[in-house]
Amino acid sequence: IETFSNYFPILRSFNNQDEIVTKFNERLTKIKLSQKEIITLTKKFYYSIDLELFKYLEKIMDSKYTFLNYKSNKFSSYKNMDGFTYGIPYTNILFMNVSSQNNLQTLMTSIHEFAHAIAFLINKEHSWDANKYNFCEIESLFMELLAYDFISEKLDMKLDAYKMKVREYNDNLFYNRIVCGKLDIYSQLKEKELNSKRAIRKYILSNTNLLKQDINEICYSLIENKAYYVISYLTAIELYLKNKIDHN
Repeated sequence: IETFSNYFPILRSFNNQDEIVTKFNERLTKIKLSQKEIITLTKKFYYSIDLELFKYLEKIMDSKYTFLNYKSNKFSSYKNMDGFTYGIPYTNILFMNVSSQNNLQTLMTSIHEFAHAIAFLINKEHSWDANKYNFCEIESLFMELLAYDFISEKLDMKLDAYKMKVREYNDNLFYNRIVCGKLDIYSQLKEKELNSKRAIRKYILSNTNLLKQDINEICYSLIENKAYYVISYLTAIELYLKNKIDHN
């Protein structure tokens, strides 16, 4: 709680961003990429970023302890996710899933998940350290930001790269509004009102930027499960901008 409280002013500031951007929701260009093509493009991306990271990537891909699925999400608990990566601490065993879609989101998910896998391989003993939880998406979201440039410049798909960038921004703005809305509920409603679903629904519709269909999301989401992703995202942006300045 103390760690989160240090970020509340930043989250509040982010919560006041322009709402017009959130209405941008165009579909990505339909592209049918095979698993082999996705893997090849993922390799090209990491090779273009850093040779050491590329070596880790090859080690993971060639390992008999990496269980990788690119076809569909076989794990019922993760059906609504684009992908996930789970490494067993103190081992080289990795379970990875990248849900196949008919657009470049499959490539982006692959790059994102392999960032987690590389981070795990580098830091197996402390990958699940509780103190790292607030930042567990930094490496993957940082790689996504670099991947937008890769897709825009190397694959010459500028519009799709922009669409995915805006979509990620929208998602984090939405998560952040849930966090700030929930904090307001706890600080402004009385105990009796907090036990009333009707009172909570009324407050959400009157005092937040969330829509009617988002009420369940704010009611049943844990603050920390949304906040850590936003904190990671904003930190990843800071690292990305520093990286661009250093290269220039």
